[in-house]
Amino acid sequence: MDELLLKEFDVLRTNYRKKMLKQVYALESRWQMFRQHKSADTIDAFYLILHNLSGTAGTYGYPCVSQLCRALVLYIDDCLRDDIELCKQTVSHRIETLIILSCLESCEPLSDKEDVQAFLTLDWKGKIHEREQVAPGF
Repeated sequence: MDELLLKEFDVLRTNYRKKMLKQVYALESRWQMFRQHKSADTIDAFYLILHNLSGTAGTYGYPCVSQLCRALVLYIDDCLRDDIELCKQTVSHRIETLIILSCLESCEPLSDKEDVQAFLTLDWKGKIHEREQVAPGF
């Protein structure tokens, strides 16, 4: 019975992974639209995608995507209040990181706030590279 459940979960996880990647690309698209038009509807759609990913990704084996989406929501809230032009430039790089993580077979939960901080300070790609050297398939 356990083996059957694991197979069913693998199917669900594979289907979710495809959906998650589409959502991350939609996130990128919404962000580009917001950069050009700054409409409330566009940023609301962006937040909705982030919220959905943060709430579901961990269930299917992507806790790091979940954590980073939550961190990105908080970052954008602060960023848009402080410097919208800087925000528009830096969020695109963070979305690229989410795309990379969404393409992996799975990702481990972030162990501490330093990992989240690295993501928010654009040092995350270096951390991914370090982890691939130590444990391929992170």
